[in-house]
Amino acid sequence: MVILTLLLAPRVNRIVSFLYLITILVSCIGETWVYYLLVEVVLLVIARAAWRWPSPTVAPSLS
Repeated sequence: MVILTLLLAPRVNRIVSFLYLITILVSCIGETWVYYLLVEVVLLVIARAAWRWPSPTVAPSLS
């Protein structure tokens, strides 16, 4: 998956990643690991939100 991230175009990479996510989710249905998968997905959403959080702007009077 890492190699594909580097080689594929961004749009194609998003589609492939989404399809991969769907296959992982479908394979986990009925397993006890679904809870842990949910925890990981929530942590990834939090990490993505933190990564994309806008930078604080400095007031002109403080610089």
